[in-house]
Amino acid sequence: MNRFALGTVAIAALALTATGCKAGVHVGAGGAASATPATARPIAGTTAATTAGTTPGGSGAGGTGTSPVAGHPSGGVGGSGGTGTVITRCHSAGLHAVVTGYNAGAGSRFAKLLFTNVSGHSCKVRGWPGLGLGTGSEGFGGSVSRQGSPTSFVIPPGGHAYTLLRWSAVPAADESGGPTCEGVPTVLQVIPPDETVPLVAPWSGGPACQHNRLETTPLTAGPGA
Repeated sequence: MNRFALGTVAIAALALTATGCKAGVHVGAGGAASATPATARPIAGTTAATTAGTTPGGSGAGGTGTSPVAGHPSGGVGGSGGTGTVITRCHSAGLHAVVTGYNAGAGSRFAKLLFTNVSGHSCKVRGWPGLGLGTGSEGFGGSVSRQGSPTSFVIPPGGHAYTLLRWSAVPAADESGGPTCEGVPTVLQVIPPDETVPLVAPWSGGPACQHNRLETTPLTAGPGA
């Protein structure tokens, strides 16, 4: 099993650049929603590596139109509702991340990564989050495949955004069989689009076979189904 040491400097360097291509990143996370932000700390001594040149906190280039939340157009009126107020992007400190809705079927596992805006003001987001499975002391190597095209939208105070996660329960040819095809993660490190500071949420989805490979969709407005 490939392991890597997750470090703050490397996380910042990788997360600052956004790309619009499908790619590899890291995935994981879990737990129930909370009114307070997840702890913004990297997994001890690690660096979120990526594949295919993608970045952990990538925002997408491309995508069509906007998906306003609660009547707020992207880049329009926001904050306390004053006309002409500029809505800035969502920052890690103002978001809470949690993985919920675990499900399974046909050799695959599914979950929803849910963000809640706990900043007290509207903020704008676009793209895919950076993701990394691991434990409280180490990160696991792996990759993330980004699916779909991102759109820009506004999350009002207390509002939500989500992305869907998928991973395999079927070991690759060079992995051991059974439930421990890879190391069993206990946390998911999450970096919001265009950010460098990670959020850490509990993960109860078990190991991700195919060498910790996960698939994720772009962030979408609302709490999801």
